[in-house]
Amino acid sequence: MTAIVVAFTLAALGVVAILNPGPPLLLSGVTTTLASEIREAQEAHVRQLSPGNCIQTLVSADEPLTRVDVVPCDNEHVAEVVSLYAFDAGSPWPGTQSVQDAVTRSCSLSLKQSGAGLTVRALVPTEASWRQADRVGLCMAVSPATTSVTAS
Repeated sequence: MTAIVVAFTLAALGVVAILNPGPPLLLSGVTTTLASEIREAQEAHVRQLSPGNCIQTLVSADEPLTRVDVVPCDNEHVAEVVSLYAFDAGSPWPGTQSVQDAVTRSCSLSLKQSGAGLTVRALVPTEASWRQADRVGLCMAVSPATTSVTAS
């Protein structure tokens, strides 16, 4: 069981936003994911996010996303990580669209989230990060651009 948790945690550290035009981000010293419920606001790398983390603000979908401000979910926020999608560890790069489709298909919102007008946003590995063993995508419930939510 410990090996599975460690392997899952290490895999989760490799998430980067799709459409990241820059080189892959090398993270020395980032070794842990955040707890699903945090007590106070903190800055984190997207590779540290876990289901239940709430994000104060996001960049537009076509901009690289590397660092975010994570807040307790009873504070105002625009997104919440709802799930992770793990690709097979040794699998070859399937292509940008395949990666995006697989992660997006795995995303689902609760009835409460859908009823509140939230939508899905997927963060997926890039081809460059895939070469560095990045095999995890994130699914987020995202509020409309003009509003924020509390207690999502």
